[in-house]
Amino acid sequence: MIVAAGPAPAEQAPAADDVSPIEEQAQEPVQAPVQEPPAAIVVPEHIAKLRELAVQEEPALRSFPPEKQLTAITEAMFDSTDLGSDQRREVVNELRRMSSDLGFGNNDINEFLSRASVARNEDPEAQRAAANVMLRRTFGDGAEAALADARALVKRDPRALQLLEGMGLGNDGETIVKLARQARRERARGRLK
Repeated sequence: MIVAAGPAPAEQAPAADDVSPIEEQAQEPVQAPVQEPPAAIVVPEHIAKLRELAVQEEPALRSFPPEKQLTAITEAMFDSTDLGSDQRREVVNELRRMSSDLGFGNNDINEFLSRASVARNEDPEAQRAAANVMLRRTFGDGAEAALADARALVKRDPRALQLLEGMGLGNDGETIVKLARQARRERARGRLK
C-alpha cells in the first residue's frame, strides 16, 4: 500500500581479474589487502540536512538527542544478530534518529512494534482492504491525499520505507493512518513537500 512494487536493485558481480589462471599460478603468493568493514550506517545526504535543520529549529535536541530519548528501540532487539556491540549501538542509534526524523516518539515506536507482531501474520490483501476502509473512515474524501502524504513521508527516507515493509507494516491500516497524520503535521511545519 505504501510502496509501489518495483524491481529490486540488482547486485553487481565482483569485477573479474585480468590475470589468467595460468599467470596467477606463476606469481608469488600475495596476501589479500586488509579491508576495513563497511560502515554499518549510511545516512542519505538530504536526511543529514533535515537533521541539521531540526537541531536549528529545536536547540533542545543538542542536549536531548533521539539517541538518548527514544529508548523503545533497544540494543537487546539485536541480540540474535552477528553485529558487534559497537555496530549494534550504531544501528540502534540510527533507528532512533530515523524515528525522530519521522516525528515519532517512544509510544509510537511501541505501537509499531506491537502492530508488527500482529501484521506479520495477516494476509496482505486483507490488510490492504482494511487499510482502505480505515483511510476512508478517518479522512473521508481526503483518503487518497492522506495516503499520498503517508507515502511522501516514508519515501523521504527510503530506509524507513524498507524498515516498515520488512516489519510487515506496509499495508497495515493503523500504521498508514498514523503515518498520514504525522505527514500532515510535518507538512504544516514545512518539513514535507
